[in-house]
Amino acid sequence: MELQQEVARRAVADAGEREWDRITLSYVDIDVVSTLDLQVHLGEKAERLTRFTCDDPYHELRAAMATPEHGTWYSSTCEITEDGRFRFHFEQEERPVLGGGVPVTDESLIADQHRFPRPADELPAWHPAAR
Repeated sequence: MELQQEVARRAVADAGEREWDRITLSYVDIDVVSTLDLQVHLGEKAERLTRFTCDDPYHELRAAMATPEHGTWYSSTCEITEDGRFRFHFEQEERPVLGGGVPVTDESLIADQHRFPRPADELPAWHPAAR
């Protein structure tokens, strides 16, 4: 929970002096490739930030949540509301897609499986190690 708080704290700090009612983050971390999409929302308007500091604790969070028996998640989203509350979702079943819709390569997925192994019966059918 401490790393989740750090991700949220840094995302709010990254928003700086902008007015916002919601901040959203989408994070993918597979093997040595990661992407983060950080957007600051005010009503129907959204601004995508290109400079941020919350990616390092997000990367640490993924490793910290890994277990030898079940591996870890592929991607995550977080929503922070103006009252400071945050909610994370961790995706373990859907095939991850990098920023710009770029698919993660099979090679990266296999390398990630070696780093954070999941049992064969817990691998999604699309995963190259499940074939």
